[in-house]
Amino acid sequence: MRKNKKTENMNAIPKSIEGIFKDNPSMRIPIFQRDYSWKRDNWKELWNDIKIGFNNQSKHYLGSIVLVENDDVMEIVDGQQRLTTISILYLAIISNFKELIDNGIDVMENQSRAQDIKQLICETDLYDMTSTNKLQLNENNNIVYSEYLVKNKIPSAKAGLSESNKLLIDCFKFFKKVIKKECTYEGESHQSYKLLLDYYRYISDKLVIIEITASDYSNAYVIFETLNDRGLDLTVTDLLKNYLFSKVNSSKHNDIKKCWNDILKNVDEKNATKFIRHYWNSYNTKVTEKELFKVIKENIYTEKNIIRFLNRLKEVSEIYRSLSDPKDSLWNGDESIKQSLSEIKLYKVDLCYPVLLAVQDNISNLKLKRKIFRLCSIISFRYIIIRNGSANDLERAYNSLCLQINKYKNDLDFLKIEKELKEFIVPKDEFLTSFANKIIKTKNNKKLIIYILKGIERHRGSIISEDHTIEHILPEKYEKEWDDIFGGEAEDYIYRLGNYILLEKDYNNLIGNELFLKKKEFYNESIYKGANNIGKLDKWTRVELEKHQENMAKIAESVWSL
Repeated sequence: MRKNKKTENMNAIPKSIEGIFKDNPSMRIPIFQRDYSWKRDNWKELWNDIKIGFNNQSKHYLGSIVLVENDDVMEIVDGQQRLTTISILYLAIISNFKELIDNGIDVMENQSRAQDIKQLICETDLYDMTSTNKLQLNENNNIVYSEYLVKNKIPSAKAGLSESNKLLIDCFKFFKKVIKKECTYEGESHQSYKLLLDYYRYISDKLVIIEITASDYSNAYVIFETLNDRGLDLTVTDLLKNYLFSKVNSSKHNDIKKCWNDILKNVDEKNATKFIRHYWNSYNTKVTEKELFKVIKENIYTEKNIIRFLNRLKEVSEIYRSLSDPKDSLWNGDESIKQSLSEIKLYKVDLCYPVLLAVQDNISNLKLKRKIFRLCSIISFRYIIIRNGSANDLERAYNSLCLQINKYKNDLDFLKIEKELKEFIVPKDEFLTSFANKIIKTKNNKKLIIYILKGIERHRGSIISEDHTIEHILPEKYEKEWDDIFGGEAEDYIYRLGNYILLEKDYNNLIGNELFLKKKEFYNESIYKGANNIGKLDKWTRVELEKHQENMAKIAESVWSL
């Protein structure tokens, strides 16, 4: 049993892998930690480091881990990916010894060697000779680890396994294979027991980790802010999750974990930090992602408040999910709100999400709600898409709006809000100038460009059919003659909005990269008025393109306005 260190707040000591396992006979991954997630690239990197160090017989540092003492068990709150992988690496070495045993090679000696290695990662009770794993994974991974891998078995079917459990099995197979290859001399059919032992000793003695121990979680979460896992960086979400769990009695961890998982189902783990920040900013003074963890832990620190905060996050996460799904039943089929959300989704601009959350939480007046949703859509288009405005400035303005929504609710003065956000709605002259010079490349933006062209065509009176595509008047793959027409600067004009028109797909395929005089014949046949207008021209140079884009800008200013 390890010595009690409750009198010490923190302790940092460099240790060999062997030292880590010998000094900590009982380690576990807490319920709130993520599942095993290392992949082949992580395993290959670790193995390459080991091989290089083995050949040079030099030490290799694996960074730091953080352990917290909890009822005589050391909980791994940072470093679980590495310790799990190293443990599987040991199991792979043992499995190679068992292959030798199964082939009848030095059976007694290799049984003894395999048993000695296993004692490093398993604790044996000398009274009843039962064996207990020194490392206990979280509840999702522990059965596959302890009932299969530790016993040198592979589940017969992987179909029903979670992705993380599949990764555990693949990790075991990967290291078993690379170790066997590395420890089998050329021309030999079996592994060299000496090489297996040499690698085992190198891993145990020469791989070094800084072991940081904290007496309790109140000290441990301070460390989280500056430490990262070797393979996968700790996110603000990880830090926050660790902190919240550390402040709640362990008897409630299962309930909190279920609540947390429900949140992640709604917002996806990769978006969790953004969601939490958007929620926080929807009713508090704006914080950046960097400030988020610090601000939350300064304001939410009692168990009661933490549970209330998590339950509220769960409720709001359902609304947040619906923001990116205009067809969600939450919007009751309201066409105005659905259109605004569809546009915001198309623009890939989520800066307004705190505002939309605040509206949904505080405003029941449907007319006012529609106006604010529309306002966010217009600002997203005019200020972000066309003007390339400052996201930071807009976020500050949106935060001010959130605070007013929380204060005034249905009594919010919309005309006053319009005046305050005038800069972000973008004045007419400013919009015209920005649009007239706008470049949007078609790669990854085809839906946006088609949406803009369709909006302009509808204003011209065109009926939009299903048969349409983006026509580059100056082709993307232009010949030298086109470049000469554009004064050697064709590349600068390909993706100008003024170089785009809507055109039937068949016409687009037929004209390909032809010169303008050939293309205009098809433009004149098109059902789209924009194409007809271009077809009336005698040539297509920088002058005609810029004039066309200026005309588009005037229409767009009218279409995308309040």
